[in-house]
Amino acid sequence: MKKIEVVDLYGVDYSKMTEKINEVMANLQEQGKIVVDFRVIGAALNKCAVFIMYED
Repeated sequence: MKKIEVVDLYGVDYSKMTEKINEVMANLQEQGKIVVDFRVIGAALNKCAVFIMYED
């Protein structure tokens, strides 16, 4: 089954964005999830979200 994890980057300082995204990705991989795809949606880097699709 495919599921979505959302990483909200609204208001996150640019220097911390990579760390926040990598933490979520690492948590998914540690749980044995397989990342299938991801999308960044928003008007600007500090006003966006990353949608990560993964399989259980």
